[in-house]
Amino acid sequence: SISEGKFLDETRRGGGAASSEHGLQRWVAFVLADTESTLASAHTAYTKLAQQRLDAKARAQVKEVLQRDEVRAAFGRLGEEIGSGKLQVREDRNVATDVGLRDHVLHLALS
Repeated sequence: SISEGKFLDETRRGGGAASSEHGLQRWVAFVLADTESTLASAHTAYTKLAQQRLDAKARAQVKEVLQRDEVRAAFGRLGEEIGSGKLQVREDRNVATDVGLRDHVLHLALS
């Protein structure tokens, strides 16, 4: 239709990958949207999908780092030190919540 052609021309004017992605998002929303609320929910769904994609990418990167031989060896040595009693953390300290202590333990493990 005429309005669809005008909309497509408008979305093609931008440049770059971000603009292309935004244009595609707007075009899909335009084609599928019946009402303004549908358009808003499409934008919300797209935003959630983009965040999930970024989260999955971050998880994959962390998994890749943790599966390296150097990191596995370091955690193995750390486990041995803990098992032998050479490395202990006071009971009133929580490594999971104390960022400074956690950084110190990671530095020890990876050095």
